[in-house]
Amino acid sequence: MSTRLLYPLLALLFVLTVCVRLPARWVIAALPAAIECELPSGSAWNGACGQLRAGTITLEGLRWQLHLWPLLRAHLDADVRSADPRIPAQALVSLAPGGHVVVRDLDAEVPVDSGFLPVLPSGWNGRLQLAFSVVELEAGRLQALQGTATARQLARRNPAMAIGSYELRFDRATGGAEPGPAMIVGELRDLDGPLMVSGRLAIRNGSDYELAGQLSARAGAGPELTKLMEFLGPADAQGRRPFSLTGTF
Repeated sequence: MSTRLLYPLLALLFVLTVCVRLPARWVIAALPAAIECELPSGSAWNGACGQLRAGTITLEGLRWQLHLWPLLRAHLDADVRSADPRIPAQALVSLAPGGHVVVRDLDAEVPVDSGFLPVLPSGWNGRLQLAFSVVELEAGRLQALQGTATARQLARRNPAMAIGSYELRFDRATGGAEPGPAMIVGELRDLDGPLMVSGRLAIRNGSDYELAGQLSARAGAGPELTKLMEFLGPADAQGRRPFSLTGTF
């Protein structure tokens, strides 16, 4: 065997041996400081967190399996799966030096009242289905997003009020029609329920968002919901009212 092939093979065997023998804590050390893994088990190659904490959010039964080749480039790539019955999820997560995080093929279902969605007000019920091919962050700021978030059976608990189901679709990973820093744009539409909604969510600078659009009530929406809509201002000739929401996440 030539030296050209021998050295890469030896390096590969060394990395593989390290991954198999080292405990799961080796991977945990590479996590961002805001994320804590409690009750780790298994190895660096195939391990688990009994409980994963990120701020006020807790996820039970998270497992990972590392990919070998990215380790040779100082990248930490892993297939990640949540066994938490509240938030089933799976994705390919890639961590690179400098706080660069890429999540691919994310498939998850999140309860609206879980604390994962600070944008929505408290006291709501519903489920959020996430299907994203790309989620990219740099130093905690969102850089790219492509896929769909679908909120189903949204409802206010007290007093009880059905809000409906809605879809937010990001067809392009980054960019937009406007010049300047990269802007991420998602299109909002209703799927069912008492409201007809169309709008756009624009995310700038990785954390500043603006949601704007129009909505109108369907027949049978109910007097309470119709009255709430009056706070948005007068309707146009088609019965539509503009709305907007800005903030930072």
